Amino acid sequence: MEKSCIVLPPESPLLQKDVITFDDLRGVPLVTSPQGAGVRNNLELIFHKYAYTPDIVCESNDVELLLRSVMGGLGFCFMPALMAKDPRVGPYCRPIELDYSAEIALSWNKNISGRPATEEFLGFVRRFFAGL
Repeated sequence: MEKSCIVLPPESPLLQKDVITFDDLRGVPLVTSPQGAGVRNNLELIFHKYAYTPDIVCESNDVELLLRSVMGGLGFCFMPALMAKDPRVGPYCRPIELDYSAEIALSWNKNISGRPATEEFLGFVRRFFAGL
């Protein structure tokens, strides 16, 4: 099961904490995926569970745009804990205290299976996740 983390702006006082709670995040601007996106659907369930109303200031499906927004000080974002290994953002990642789990799946169109590019990508994905 993949854990989540919070990526905070470089100037955030929350970087002094080892673990972030939803109470810490109340009133702090959030950059996130748009409504209807799979990740956002899971976040909405978490928000409801913790009675958390986010202050959303930017929505995008582009992870790099979200991270640039955070690094520019616009707000924080939720990311997989694996992001803590990325040297660009690792120092700004903090675990979040959550009692929640969800599954993320990868699907593809079987009608294009057998094509070299498709098989190469599927092989990469399988190797990558087998190594985690």
